[in-house]
Amino acid sequence: MSAHAGRTGRGGRGGQAGRAGTLRAATFNIHHGASADDHLDLARTAAEIRALDADVVGLQEVDVAFGDRSAGEDQARALAEVLGMDVAFAPAIDRPGTDPDGPRRQYGVALLARGRILESETHLLPAAPGLGPLREPRAVLCASVRTARDEAGPADASAGDRSDPADAPASPDLTVLVTHLDTERPEHRRAQIGRILELAARRAQDLHGSGVDASGVDGSAAPPALLLGDMNADQSALEMRLLAAAGWRDAALEASGRAPVGGGRNIRTSDGEVSEVHAIGGASAAGRVGRTLTAALRSPALAVATTAVVSAASNVVAAVVSRLPGTGRTVSAGVRGSFPAVFPVRRIDGIWVHGPLVARAVEVPPGKASDHRAVVATLEDTGPA
Repeated sequence: MSAHAGRTGRGGRGGQAGRAGTLRAATFNIHHGASADDHLDLARTAAEIRALDADVVGLQEVDVAFGDRSAGEDQARALAEVLGMDVAFAPAIDRPGTDPDGPRRQYGVALLARGRILESETHLLPAAPGLGPLREPRAVLCASVRTARDEAGPADASAGDRSDPADAPASPDLTVLVTHLDTERPEHRRAQIGRILELAARRAQDLHGSGVDASGVDGSAAPPALLLGDMNADQSALEMRLLAAAGWRDAALEASGRAPVGGGRNIRTSDGEVSEVHAIGGASAAGRVGRTLTAALRSPALAVATTAVVSAASNVVAAVVSRLPGTGRTVSAGVRGSFPAVFPVRRIDGIWVHGPLVARAVEVPPGKASDHRAVVATLEDTGPA
């Protein structure tokens, strides 16, 4: 179970969410509450998350009493309290505190949810065999969520302190996984995605019994699930095809009409189909440009100096990138880069869906709170009410 989970507010909203309704899901690498120029402002981070109007939000690069760079704050809990959402945290780095009686220094991923996080688990992710240890540990948070249908709906009616055995039982209507994959080697990312798929399939079998096979691909019985994360790879990269082969669908492609709606489990890795997926969204061409620019734009001084120029030019560049050779045709506005925030040419932050969730729209709103932009998807749950 997660070492850090708790309910901080009801967080419901008007309108339907959950089974047989709509759901908004987001992923956001918050850069420990600091902007691209390393100005710490967690209140600004909270404001950008609130503006997403999302029912579930996966966060990466979250500090919990980690150190001076984030003022020693428990950012997961602080954001949950400000936003009135339930929270679970999964540390990838877990070190003793500077004070023997004080909190441990932790850094990792978190999940914010309207409604209720029924339970969560933290799993460290592996390195690829033969390549030595990871330079930075990586983790995935696996959670069962009861989403808020409305302000007085079933999720809120059963809400309370999860440690209280008198709580009324509640069943999940959504599985959510939040992760932050290795930044250096695609081999590491492949191993980590493989582990995530194992965990997701095991969770599906635990929740739904033998109706879902070991791969979790049985579309008729598959429970609704989300994978939210900073993948540190373009969503069309080779290692990401493991997700498609296991029945997961890239929400941005599905919403843009460039992938079969609800048909991700039929994607194969034949050369013809792979080349088409690889080119979607200008990911190959834009990714090459983005990787060249990324190192330079990580410099705080350069980020500040270029922000004004880049902001003015970004729309023009996006239009040009979408028409680069190999993309086939103009790409829908739903498939856009999220990194770096001042010049978002890389689509490394992703939302992947599984089961009876259909992506209807994906947005990458502008933001100044982090070196990434958030990605938010509007999903329709077509499962039974």
